[in-house]
Amino acid sequence: MNTNLPLSKEQKKNIPEWLRWILVLPTSIFVFIVVYRVVKFGNNICNTYLMCGPNNLWVNSMTEALSSGASAFAFIWFGTKVAPKHRFVVSIILAFILVFIMGMSFYARIILGDKSTTSWLYLAIAIIASIFAAVGAVWHFYEKQLNEIME
Repeated sequence: MNTNLPLSKEQKKNIPEWLRWILVLPTSIFVFIVVYRVVKFGNNICNTYLMCGPNNLWVNSMTEALSSGASAFAFIWFGTKVAPKHRFVVSIILAFILVFIMGMSFYARIILGDKSTTSWLYLAIAIIASIFAAVGAVWHFYEKQLNEIME
């Protein structure tokens, strides 16, 4: 049995459709967390060994934008790739879920006020980067659907 990832089309056909539908959201959440942590880990290595400085506003802002944008894109991309069909619609639904989560984080920051350790600047960067990444991912699947229709 071939264990190489990603799965080939033949291997995807062996996975039942209902299971693939169930795995859409858990896969998206798992990949979101992994990508976010990997980029943050890279930032910690930069701060520790390359002396970027843990208080460097530019490095931390770019890291926040990269980690939020990459994890948001991965959230939509991998969740949509797991879905057996209707990928454009799935990408839109996942984008709305992502925007809802970002809105809830903004609301939580408002409610917590001074008790929150999250900076308004980093939260704004995370929200903006996530929205741009979500639009990019949805646009990709829109273009892919248009190409399939035209062929």
